[in-house]
Amino acid sequence: MERTEGMIAPLKRCAGIAIAALFALATARAQGAGEIRSRVLDAAGAPVADAQIELNPGARHALSDDDGRFVFTQLKAGAYTLQIRRIGYQPQTVTVQVSATATATPAIAMVAIPRVLDSIRVFERSNGLRYTGTVLDERSAPIEGAIVMVPGKSRELRTDAAGHFSVEGFGEGTVLARVRKIGYAPQLHTLQMINSRTDSIRMKRLTQNLSAIQIQAQSGFGKDTFAYRELDQRMRWKSEKSYVISREEFERQGTTDLANAIRYSVTGGRYGGTLAHPMPDGCVIINGDRALRDWPLTAFFADEVEAVEVYPPKSDVSGTLDQRGCDPKKQVYVIWTRSNSKRFPPNP
Repeated sequence: MERTEGMIAPLKRCAGIAIAALFALATARAQGAGEIRSRVLDAAGAPVADAQIELNPGARHALSDDDGRFVFTQLKAGAYTLQIRRIGYQPQTVTVQVSATATATPAIAMVAIPRVLDSIRVFERSNGLRYTGTVLDERSAPIEGAIVMVPGKSRELRTDAAGHFSVEGFGEGTVLARVRKIGYAPQLHTLQMINSRTDSIRMKRLTQNLSAIQIQAQSGFGKDTFAYRELDQRMRWKSEKSYVISREEFERQGTTDLANAIRYSVTGGRYGGTLAHPMPDGCVIINGDRALRDWPLTAFFADEVEAVEVYPPKSDVSGTLDQRGCDPKKQVYVIWTRSNSKRFPPNP
């Protein structure tokens, strides 16, 4: 009899522990988190990719994938607001009620904004200048499979075995190209297009003592995704009042402050940035990410700048600059720094 009770006591303790664990699990589930899963669709029911979704309260962000899908997890029960924006569509605001341990699937349909292109722009897009690039490593060997994004033209190209890529349909002006490949530091490369051009882009291999997560982030697949997608949106919807100045126009100006460098540039002069009309101070955004409201243009130097986007008041039709904290009634400068910039290194 004593032996039987001795065997039962541990079993009772184990049973008690199991019951307590189940009770804790049930309590956690009762107090657990809900989620929001949905798709962003257009009026015809087709998926809308790259829509920006902001969740409040919490100020969390998501980007719809190619199938229009997005998800927010680990949400407390309560009412939430989804603000959905996408270039070419009317903004949408949706209120969602989230329950604990449940999935909310609100319907989201976006209405397209009609856009009419004049005949000259259509002609330029179909019969414009061609930009051909070659991506090389530090030893001048071609890099195959590098991802090339040309804001305003192509979101994703891949270099061939010879490291080549090609994009056409340009008018005269500044061209930007961002190149990424796992294991290499990403490059933002700019040039001026007057005629069709062939150019080379060199990439530097990352050090070997990095973790897989660090390699992915430092290869350009990290937190800067939004900044470059917003750049692509601005280039696709750039008005004739705004303009971009490339590294080539700043190359010979050395430590000239940026206000004068813009005025001295061919593009800046064409848009009124002459000595008689100095560049006004406004909101400065660094590498498409953070706004430096109290920094004048004279605080930056030509030799640390890869490109500058200039937006006179109310000229940014994409709405992306408002989200970075700039007043749309003021002039906005988006400064993209060179890879060797010590004061403002580009986003990883």
